[in-house]
Amino acid sequence: YTTIGPLAVVLLASAFKEAQEDLKRHQSDSELNARQAEVLQDDGTFRNVRWRDIRVGDVVRLPSDSFIPADLILLSSSEPEGLCYIETANLDGETNLKIKQASTHTSHLVTPGAVLGLRGTLRSEQPNNSLYTYEGTLDLQLPSGVPKQVPVGPDQILLRGAQLRNTPWVYGLTVFTGHETKLMRNATAAPIKRTAVERQVNVQIVFLFILLLVLSLASTIGAGIRSWFFDSKHWYLLSVEIVGNKAKSFVEDILT
Repeated sequence: YTTIGPLAVVLLASAFKEAQEDLKRHQSDSELNARQAEVLQDDGTFRNVRWRDIRVGDVVRLPSDSFIPADLILLSSSEPEGLCYIETANLDGETNLKIKQASTHTSHLVTPGAVLGLRGTLRSEQPNNSLYTYEGTLDLQLPSGVPKQVPVGPDQILLRGAQLRNTPWVYGLTVFTGHETKLMRNATAAPIKRTAVERQVNVQIVFLFILLLVLSLASTIGAGIRSWFFDSKHWYLLSVEIVGNKAKSFVEDILT
C-alpha cells in the first residue's frame, strides 16, 4: 500500500489535469463553431447561420472586422474592382494586411439580387494544407447564354481564421468547410509535455522491464534444466510434474 497509494495519487492528478485541458479545448471549439455568419437565401434575404452549419456552395456576406468562417472564393466587395484587405495573423503570424481581389467577372455583383443571378459551377482542387496556393475554375453561364471559364487563384481565396479589415463588406462563395479548410489541415495535435525527469524515468522503466523479463526467462529455463536432469536425484524436493502441464508450469514460473 505504501507504493500503490502515492502512485494512485499521481495518476489521478495527471488524469484530472489532462481532462481539464481537454474540456477547455472542447469548450473553445464549441464557442468558435457557434459563431454566426450571414448566409444568402433563395429569396434574397440573409439568415444568421452558425459556422458549423455553413455548407459548400453557400454565399456568405462578411462585415468589416469579422473572422472568416470557412474557405471562401471572393466574389465581390464594397471596394472598387472587388478589392478587400485581410489579416492572417491566426494563420501565419503576419500582422501586415494582405490584399485580395475578386475576378472581374464577379466583382460587379454588389447586391443580393445580382449574386443570386450568378449561374455556374466551381471546379476546385482537393483540400490541402497549402496556405499560399489555390487552383480552381468557375464555369459561369453569362446572361447572354455563353459559357465562360474564369480561373480562380490564391488572390481570390479567403481562408478560415483570417479577419476582414478596412473593408465594409464582402461576398464569398464557400468552397471548403470544417476539417477540409486549410486552417484545419495545418492543425496538429497538442504536444504531450514531458519533463527531462519523466523521460529519464520512462527509459529506466523500460530498461528494468526488459531486465526483469530476461532474468525471468533465464531462471525459468534454468529451473527446467535442473528439473529435467536432477529431479530423480533430488527426491526430497517432492517435485512431481505431469507431462501435459509442462507448458502451463513454464508460464507460471515466468510470472512468479
